[in-house]
Amino acid sequence: MTEAVIDDPDQLEMFPGLEPVEVIPESELSADQRRTIRQARMLAMGVHPLSSVTRSSLLLHDDAAREKHGAGLRCGGCRFRQTVRYRDKSYPKCARSAELMSRSAASDVRAWWGACRYFEPRPDTRGEGA
Repeated sequence: MTEAVIDDPDQLEMFPGLEPVEVIPESELSADQRRTIRQARMLAMGVHPLSSVTRSSLLLHDDAAREKHGAGLRCGGCRFRQTVRYRDKSYPKCARSAELMSRSAASDVRAWWGACRYFEPRPDTRGEGA
């Protein structure tokens, strides 16, 4: 079902099939939640979320997924996405470049992200995700 933001409940009658959703002010979202929203917006614009780390535009693969639940190639199916252990935790990072291996949550590579133009499928997948 499609969601909509409508401030006036009386307006719901004008939009059959839409369900009201609670709008959470950005100030109440965690840093991780705000980062996830930014990443989804970047994907929708055709820019890979790691662009915020590299400070340059990292374009998506032509066959990349553009939405979290959309069809297409994803980082989760890329051979460069590696799990890096640091102390007692594991972090998903892009091993294509040392620049992308920082100890920051901003450089963690989510499996649901659309694949970048440097995508190479893992031997055990067709690149469609994890």
